[in-house]
Amino acid sequence: MSYIVCPNCKRFVKVNDSAPLAFDKCENCGHVLEFAADEQELQFILRGIELPKISYYKICSNCKSVNPRETGTCLYCGGTRFQLQYDMDSVNKYNQSIRNMAGVSSTDSQQNNTHQFSYTSQGDIHTNWLFRVVAMILGVIDFFFFALVGLGFIVDESNLPSSTAEIMTFVSQNMESLMIILVGSLLIAGILAVFILPRMSYKDSFTTSSTIGLIIGIITITVSRDVLVILSSIVVCGIITGIGGVIGEFIVQKLTKMIRSG
Repeated sequence: MSYIVCPNCKRFVKVNDSAPLAFDKCENCGHVLEFAADEQELQFILRGIELPKISYYKICSNCKSVNPRETGTCLYCGGTRFQLQYDMDSVNKYNQSIRNMAGVSSTDSQQNNTHQFSYTSQGDIHTNWLFRVVAMILGVIDFFFFALVGLGFIVDESNLPSSTAEIMTFVSQNMESLMIILVGSLLIAGILAVFILPRMSYKDSFTTSSTIGLIIGIITITVSRDVLVILSSIVVCGIITGIGGVIGEFIVQKLTKMIRSG
C-alpha cells in the first residue's frame, strides 16, 4: 500500500490505485507532500528518518582511488569503472535513527545489526600504498627544504660555522630559533603530505604523516650514537608530523565541504 504524506504535520492518506496521484501542498499546513511506497517508507517519513545518501566521492575499481562523483575517468589511473559509496555521515545518522526507533542500546545494536545500513569503510578504501610512499618521500624532502629555508634566515653566509666548537656555539646561541624551525618544518611536512593523498580518515592521516617523522628521526643516527637521543628524536618527530597530518586532513575536509556547498 502506498501513501501520500505530509512530513511536517504527519498527516497521510492511502493512495487510490484507480485515481491519479495528486502531489500538492498539504491542506493543513501548506508543506510539500511526499510519496511513501510502503509502510516502512511511511514510518521513515513520519519519524523524520533520512535514507543514506550517495557520497560526493566514488571509488575507481582499478586503483581504488577516490574521485569526485562528476568525473568520467579516474584522476589517478584513467580508469572508467567506478564504485559508488554512501556518505558516512548520513549512514551514521540513519543507523542512529534506527537505533532510536527500535529503542535499543549501542551495544545491542552492534550485536544485532540486521536493520542497520552497512557501508565500506573509507579507511580501507584509501589503502593505496603507492600514494603513501610518494607522500612520505615528498614529506621528507619538504622537511629538509623548509628547514634549509629557515636556517637561511638565521645563518650568516659570510660567517658560517666550520668547526665543532663553532657549531655548538651557534646552536646554543640560536636554540629557540632552531627549535621553531625544526617544529615548523615537521608540521609543514606532515600537512603537505596529506594533500598528496586522497581524502582519508584522521587516523590514517596521522599514521601516514607520523611515518615521515619517524624517518626524519632515524636520520639522527648520523649525528649521535646515543640510543636515548635517537629514540627520543624518532618519537618526537613522529608525533609532530602526525599532528601536522591531522591538521592537513582537517584543512582538506573543510575545503572539500566548501567546494561541495559552493
